[in-house]
This record gives sequence, structure tokens and C-alpha cells, in this order.
Amino acid sequence: MRRYMFGFLGAITGVVVSGWWTSKLVEKNKQLSHKHFALFLLMDKWMELKRQNKNLLSFLNDNNYNSIAIYGMGKVGERLIKELEASDIQIQYAIDKNIKSSDFNITIITPEEQLPQVDAIIVTAITFFDEIKETLMTKIDCPIISLEDIFDEM
Repeated sequence: MRRYMFGFLGAITGVVVSGWWTSKLVEKNKQLSHKHFALFLLMDKWMELKRQNKNLLSFLNDNNYNSIAIYGMGKVGERLIKELEASDIQIQYAIDKNIKSSDFNITIITPEEQLPQVDAIIVTAITFFDEIKETLMTKIDCPIISLEDIFDEM
């Protein structure tokens, strides 16, 4: 009888742990899906602005953002660098928690490091913008702007 009780308790424990693990996995996948959908909408907005002959360079020049840093070196950050590389906008450095190097000739630092002064920091990690802005505001005194907000203003 005792052997059956241990078997039953083991089975119940397995079901509970499996259910907990599955719920964590589902939640992580939902967050990742939300992030990718937000980035898709951002890139769609960018393409529509380009179709309307509105460009990021004009926005930056109009706001006297001549020297910038880019937060986030994923695909959106890379596209932003490519967009600005032939312009007079100076990308002083990039900020990223995970990437230590890239194919671009740009210094990448972590958010914990000393942030050199720039006219603005453009955040490409739009789904985490509020947390990123809160962290950066304690380290540097310049506008910290979401790329999504820039596109909304254009």
C-alpha cells in the first residue's frame, strides 16, 4: 500500500511541475510574440514614412540631435545605423546588454558603464522603453527617445 502511495504522490508531483513549467513556457512565448509583433509594426511604420518621403535625418536635424547613441543592437538598431551612416549625424556609441561587438565600426557599451554625453539616445528596444529610459535617466542628461515615438512625431 505504501508503495502505491509514493507512486501516486510522484505522479501528482510530476503533473504539478509539468503544469507549472508549461505555464512559464507559454508566458515566455506570449511575451516574445508581443515583442516581435511590436517590432513588425515599427518596421511597417518606418517603411510607410519612407514611402511618404519623410525621413529620420530631417527629424534629427530639426531637433539638433547631431550626436547620438543607439540603445539596442538587434536588427532595428542595425537598420538605424545603416540609415544614418551616410549622414552628418554622429553615432558616438551603441548601448546593449548582450552584444559586445558588431559588423559596424562602433563602440558598444553596456548600460552599466559610463555613458559619454550625446545630444540624444534613441532606443530601438521599444517593448522595454520605459524600463530602459528609467535606467538611463540616472546615468546621463539628454533626451532618451523611443524610435517608435520619433516615427509618431514624423
